[in-house]
Amino acid sequence: MKEKSKVILNCTADGNPTPNITWTRLSDNSVVTYPLTITGKQDEGVYECTADNGIGTPATAVFSIAVENYHPVQTNVMTDLSGNTVTANTYFNIICSAQANPPAKYRFYREQESLFNTSGR
Repeated sequence: MKEKSKVILNCTADGNPTPNITWTRLSDNSVVTYPLTITGKQDEGVYECTADNGIGTPATAVFSIAVENYHPVQTNVMTDLSGNTVTANTYFNIICSAQANPPAKYRFYREQESLFNTSGR
């Protein structure tokens, strides 16, 4: 499934009285409404449909959603600079990372000048 996709899941049950249908995101036990719109990686997870009419044990079904294409999340920039100060003719490292699919590409600039581009892994 891709980011910003709309997922329509049908969960039906017969019973007397008619069962109430509830969808829950299991990672945080939050009730969700459907159709679920996938807005990013944060919507990935396991969802449960529960049909309950108050008689006996509620019926449940579990559905897993995996987001395959999504914008970068968990972005991070690290450096080994002390106090963000650079002395002329010395070396330092800048490490950029992000979780993305396809992998993120990184661009480094000095003011408006592009220094180099790289792709992430």
